Amino acid sequence: MVQNTFRRGWFSSEQDLTLELFGNLSAAPIAPVPPKLFPFQLILHSVIRHGPVCGWTCVGVAHTETHLVVSGEVQEFLKSVFGSVEPLHLETRLGFFGGGSVTISSPPVQDAALKDGAHLSWGGLSLKDRFTAGYGSYAVIHR
Repeated sequence: MVQNTFRRGWFSSEQDLTLELFGNLSAAPIAPVPPKLFPFQLILHSVIRHGPVCGWTCVGVAHTETHLVVSGEVQEFLKSVFGSVEPLHLETRLGFFGGGSVTISSPPVQDAALKDGAHLSWGGLSLKDRFTAGYGSYAVIHR
């Protein structure tokens, strides 16, 4: 983690968490990919809605939506694969009594044409994690 920015608000807050991956890979003598891609940074932008009414469909302590933000060649690649659809979506809900849920999803891709003439297909991802206070009960649902 290279940066963490938090903007506090009355009904909602925002957080930007900047992660740097493979920071020392560009210095490697034989890098498997072009060194101009590294260090690779991504930003997790979270919008946190505070309760007790934390959105149109949420009653609880908080509801958080997290979006992946990238730039440069990585952004171009994701746009060529997913188009205008968000490639990764994270949603968290915290209930009044300690329970909640986390949902991670990524849309399916059918035969996306890449720059080098290759094609990519991806079945998508949908995971929902539900938990109770103190993790007395914990369930992961894959669709």
